[in-house]
Amino acid sequence: MRFIKHVILSFIIIVLITVVFSCIPKSEIVNFPSTDLKEISIRVLLAKSNKFDLTSTSNFIFANGIPFRVKVRVELVGGNIVVNDITFGSNVEIYSDGNIIFGDLEYEGFFRLIAKKGSIFI
Repeated sequence: MRFIKHVILSFIIIVLITVVFSCIPKSEIVNFPSTDLKEISIRVLLAKSNKFDLTSTSNFIFANGIPFRVKVRVELVGGNIVVNDITFGSNVEIYSDGNIIFGDLEYEGFFRLIAKKGSIFI
């Protein structure tokens, strides 16, 4: 008799647990579109300045596709960005085959320079 009570009680507990857990909504799995990590762009304001030097760990630095040697001087002249005496306007992308050195730090990727409010935003 005692065995039958335990079996019935166990069956009731299993049924109750099944009913309770079946009422909990299933969480949705969100599938994000696959993204190549090279396509992710992270923008960080490094500094604002009117004059600075950039150096490359490679042989060339490029400003909007124009090749320069390992080091360039960037300055703001009349609202335009000037790289090694070549005027580019208010928006310039600087990149290198290697890393770019700004200050004492080395950076991968490219620099977007924007002339705005009397400074170059790096």
